[in-house]
Amino acid sequence: MNHENTLKSASYTPEGITLQWLNGDRAEFPSLWLRDNCPCDRDSRNGQRLIDVSDLPHDPRIRAASPREETVLIEWENESHPASFDLQWLRNNAPGHSPEKPELAAKMWLEGSKLEAAKDFAWASLPEFRDLASVRLAWMTKLIQDGIAFLRGVPCTEHAVLEAVQPMGIVL
Repeated sequence: MNHENTLKSASYTPEGITLQWLNGDRAEFPSLWLRDNCPCDRDSRNGQRLIDVSDLPHDPRIRAASPREETVLIEWENESHPASFDLQWLRNNAPGHSPEKPELAAKMWLEGSKLEAAKDFAWASLPEFRDLASVRLAWMTKLIQDGIAFLRGVPCTEHAVLEAVQPMGIVL
């Protein structure tokens, strides 16, 4: 039996849940982070948020949390729909968990108000982004890690943004 992915226990407070796996690993997930990452508010294929962040509850609180076979079901105070989180997804996204590929390590913005866009995020000019593979790789890596990156010099025309990101791949 593989104990790495088997849940030993789950406990909760209104402010978060704590999961412990049979192999001894333990992770805590704040309710705000869980509500922000609720699978029901994201596209199942690409993870894109389907609701505006301003529509999320200001202070989400957990009414109940119960482990299932491969998920944890969370019921929220003042909300009618529960959230079901995949245990493997939680394990992979646990604070301190290192992904197999370091470039996929997403940053937690717990103190986002202290960040400065000009120095803390990726920036590139449109010509650099289009013409230099090394710039594009560094920019896209930071985009994956931070969830945001900036391009300078994108024309103010109707399809300019779609044309600018063409080097990244197909835009639907």
